[in-house]
Amino acid sequence: MSAILGLAVLAVAAALGPRLMEGYGALQWTRFHAARVDSPRATDHARRAGRAAARTVGLTAPLPWAAQAARTALDAGRSLESSNGPAASSLYAEVRSALDHVSASPVRGFGLSAITAEARSLDEAARPARSPGP
Repeated sequence: MSAILGLAVLAVAAALGPRLMEGYGALQWTRFHAARVDSPRATDHARRAGRAAARTVGLTAPLPWAAQAARTALDAGRSLESSNGPAASSLYAEVRSALDHVSASPVRGFGLSAITAEARSLDEAARPARSPGP
């Protein structure tokens, strides 16, 4: 019985290990780029932070790394809003899209409802005002 359990644990680890390693790497890239949104290449770093955060969310939800990546990216976007609104808006949209996608599943979205609502709010507030139609 314990041999079967050991094989099952090994199979799960072999299946999930690469995904979790890639997700952790994406979290580290999120942190790296988010820390550099105040640099001269702010737009590029914001875009990369948003993509890395979205990748982390997609790979690791519902683990805490998903929420950490989303929080890091959203905080970077907030610090960028006054100086580069379009870059912040793009970052918010990327993170919101990933969070909305995983939140559609009750299992993958577990524990992400607050950060998903915050991402929606920030994304909607940062979008340029649309002109009324004719």
